[in-house]
Amino acid sequence: MAWKKRPVTLPADLEAELDKVRALAPPPPPPEDMIHKYWNAIYQLRQKLESSPEWKNAVEKHHEAHRLRIETNYIRFIIEQTAGDHVADKMKNKYKVTLQLALREGIKPRDVIAFIKRNRGLNGCVELWKQKYGRPRKQTRKKNP
Repeated sequence: MAWKKRPVTLPADLEAELDKVRALAPPPPPPEDMIHKYWNAIYQLRQKLESSPEWKNAVEKHHEAHRLRIETNYIRFIIEQTAGDHVADKMKNKYKVTLQLALREGIKPRDVIAFIKRNRGLNGCVELWKQKYGRPRKQTRKKNP
């Protein structure tokens, strides 16, 4: 049985906002100032999306139609919609974790880049996320000799 594709379109105003962020997505390898503008645009759009019930509903329907796991923080959704194919999933995850950390820490959009720099970039933010919010590791049992 073939899967039927369900036509689901995002609202035009949300698509226009995604296009603005998409235009800021840097080509590989990204210059530092371009990637900072891109991260800032993602963070700002996430806040706009969170405050719009219409957009939230449209994103939920999009996820259901494409059989995607629904995330309520919307950062990964924006990254998936705007990052080019040249960006690896691992890097997309680093973007998401970094911006999610800034969100959890209550960082304002104008201070996101300073926050990322203060925490030693993406890798530093990912490590900080693991320390603060990561899952506790299971204790491995020692085998009897």
